[in-house]
Formats: sequence, C-alpha cells, structure tokens
Amino acid sequence: MISGIFLLKVVAGCVNLLVYNRIYSESDMSFYHWYSLVDLQLLSTDPTGFFQEWLLNWGDLSHHLNIFKPGNAVYWTDLGRQFHVKFMTLCNILSFGHLYVNVIFFNFFFFLGQLLLYKAFYTKYREDKWLLLFTVFAIPTVLFWCSSINKDGWVMAALGIILYSANSLKEKRKSAMPGLVLGLFFLFIVRYFYFMLIVPVLLFWFIIEYFRLKPLLAYTIFTALSMVLFFSIGLLFPQFNPMQIIAHKQAEFLTLQGGSNMYLPVLDFTLKSYFQAIPYALDHVFFQPHPGIYNKWVIYLAMLGTWTETLLIIWLFLKIKKYRLSDPFLWGPVFFVLIIYVVIGLTVPNIGAIVRYKSEFTALLIPALVVLSDAKLPAKWERQLESWIK
Repeated sequence: MISGIFLLKVVAGCVNLLVYNRIYSESDMSFYHWYSLVDLQLLSTDPTGFFQEWLLNWGDLSHHLNIFKPGNAVYWTDLGRQFHVKFMTLCNILSFGHLYVNVIFFNFFFFLGQLLLYKAFYTKYREDKWLLLFTVFAIPTVLFWCSSINKDGWVMAALGIILYSANSLKEKRKSAMPGLVLGLFFLFIVRYFYFMLIVPVLLFWFIIEYFRLKPLLAYTIFTALSMVLFFSIGLLFPQFNPMQIIAHKQAEFLTLQGGSNMYLPVLDFTLKSYFQAIPYALDHVFFQPHPGIYNKWVIYLAMLGTWTETLLIIWLFLKIKKYRLSDPFLWGPVFFVLIIYVVIGLTVPNIGAIVRYKSEFTALLIPALVVLSDAKLPAKWERQLESWIK
C-alpha cells in the first residue's frame, strides 16, 4: 500500500509538471530548473568552487538575524528559494537534468513527511485509518500541489515532522524533541513566515496539555488574545509590528501580475484596512473563483476543488461530536489552519496561488475534522478496501 501511494504521488507530480509545461511558458518549476542548470555549469570547470558555493553560500545571514523586521522578510523568503534550488541542483546531478526524473527525488522526501502526518493521526485514531489515508494523501488539490516540484511539498513534510513529534512528546519518546526541533528548523528554512505562526500555537498546545484545559474554550480565548496582540503590540514595540509584516507580505504579492488576480484592499498598517480586507480574504480562500467569472478550464477545476473542500469543511464542522471535543491534538491543527487561511487570504490576491498555498494545510485541517466528527465509511466499503490490500 505504501509503495502504491508513493507511486500515485509521483504520477501526480508528473501530471502537474505536464500541465504547467503545456499551459505556462514560465513557472516557478521551470525557473528553479533553469537556475539550477546555470549553477551546474560551474561543476565542469571548477568542481571545488561549485561545491563551496552549493554548500556554503546562503547569503549574508549576519545582517538579517532579526526575523521580525519587515525589511528582512525578503532575505528569509529567498532562503527557502535557495534551499529549493540547491536541492534541485543535487537532483539534476543524479538525473542528468531530466526534470521528470527529479519528481521522484522530491516526492521521496515529500512522501516521508506526509506519512508522518498520517501516522500522527493514525496512532491515536486507528479506527479512522481509511478516511485519514484519503484526506492526508488523496484530496485532489493536496495530491496535485503537494506532489509537484514546488515548496509546498517541503511545507507538508515539515508539518508532518512537527505534528508527529509534538504528539510523541506525550509518550516521552527520545526522538520527539530532536524531531520537533528539526521540523521547526526545516519549516523556518522553507517558509519562515509559517514558522512564525506555528510556534505560538504549539506553545499554547503544550500549555493546554500540561494544565489539562478544555481545548475548544482555551483555543478560542487564545485566538481572541492573539488578535488583540496582533493589532496592539506594534504600539508598544514599534520594532515588532505584525500588522506591518503582513502588509509587507501583501505588497510583495501585489507587485506580481498573474492571470487570475483578484481585487484585494491594500493593507496600510491600520486596523481599518484590515477590517476592510478580511471579508475579501475569507471570500478568496473559501469561495473563489466564483462561477462564470473566468472562462478557463483550469479555473473551473480550481473552483470545483475550492467549493468541494469548503462544503466538506462546513459539513464536518456541523457533524463534530461532543465526546471528541476534549482532545487538544485535534483542535491545534484546526485553529492553526484557520489562522493560516486568513493570512493567505490577506496577502495573496491570485486564485491559482491561493489554491496552491492552501493545499498543504487542507491536508492538516480535514483529517482533524474527520476525527472530530467521527466520520465513518460504510462498513461494506471498509471490508472491500481491506480485501484489496490483502
């Protein structure tokens, strides 16, 4: 079964590559590949210089240590791109520059992280294994985007390591803390912005576990306090202004021109601008694209995926069982992903980019809601699946 799922991811990654090569003359994947091949030109003429550049050159780290300074955001964002290109370079050495072969190398690591994400849920709720298997690996948007040669797969892998390791801390496994540190460090490298959002959620998760608080009430209070701090802490500490960080992130995306850009109010570091933008953010994340606006088949596919996931999320929320409310392991991912969704909506004005950036978090949210709602496959289906595996 494991080999079959891995093969499915490789096929999905190849389909993603084929679609992008046919539709777009330029994409992130083609840019990373081209950039990597340029780097490889040095290997034949100066192998020592190549390996020094490849292993040791990560830019001017010493002048960008303050990760909370908005001006340093460009460096830390570029660090994730550097890591991705350097791994692409290693893949190109092994594959002799064949991009479709590189899909296998990338998905080997993506799959391991995704498998840890599945195990984090499965070890606690084994009776839900088939639905967990589907929602972690086979939701179409997750399968399509988290199997492609993009940084989304790395984020998925980091989230899998973090969630599995954090859950293992309760069982006092020796590898739990090193695994958690590794996962957080890896997330910091590939998408430092997500690292800044997940750390407070993890800390609060541990507080809930230690003091045995009611998770739903505790996370609700935590979210309310986080919103108050988000809008007020900049007044006390001007050098650390979260509103400014989000606004700078939005400004980066607004300078990019895409084929499916949407109107998004510009954030100007004021409370009013955020309240004006939040309704648009929620609409973009949960309901865009609207039917009939864009006459492209890829947009219709994006619309089908978005609306199906939104309806599924709403249905699962309505089906949540009272006897599952007391598990903070489940509520942590739910609150974290909802926060991430709002941030993505506030910063990204492009339909295609939103669908892609959401995908790795959808594979975190929906499995948690499946367990919270105690959703079940028909017994006949489960028996049939078991017989196929045997």
